[in-house]
Amino acid sequence: MNVLHPIRKWAMCLNTVKIVLLSLLLVAVVPSCSKGGDDEEEEEPIGLYSVTFDANGTSKKFTSDHFPVGSFYDDGAQYTGFFKATAPASFVGISIYDNKAIVNNAQYNGYIMEDGYPIIAIGAVINYQEGQTYYASPYENSNVNVKITKVTGTTITGTFSGTLKSEDDSVLVITNGKFNVPVGTISN
Repeated sequence: MNVLHPIRKWAMCLNTVKIVLLSLLLVAVVPSCSKGGDDEEEEEPIGLYSVTFDANGTSKKFTSDHFPVGSFYDDGAQYTGFFKATAPASFVGISIYDNKAIVNNAQYNGYIMEDGYPIIAIGAVINYQEGQTYYASPYENSNVNVKITKVTGTTITGTFSGTLKSEDDSVLVITNGKFNVPVGTISN
């Protein structure tokens, strides 16, 4: 039987609360990603943004119509990146965690919690919902792989893959994942 230390359990709950709150904040930020006035010129055309992947061999594509967005957050100890896209009946979210700034060519495999104080998460988590079925990568024994290939002032691109499970233990294998999303910074 695997029993978590109370502080580690509390930290995992705190990280979950952070993820939920920052995800809600992203939903509030999405409307600000619309085109500006006629006189403003965008740095990157909105039509270039997407999150694509294969789910159990079936191609899934979230385009600019599905509000792909990314953001970064850091509190000086925990650095976090969130990338997501939402369609009418589905959602995909990718979260990465590190103890240092997230930069080009950063690679995240699995998910671990560092010992010490504050407790820091390092790794990646993928969530996907289609209809009423919600899938998530496990926090333990995860094979999630996320690579940040390029971070600019306006976009972030990368690749992702991994095995997700639903509450009834249905397995969803994500392969060939790619994202190119507009990026903003959430300050503390």
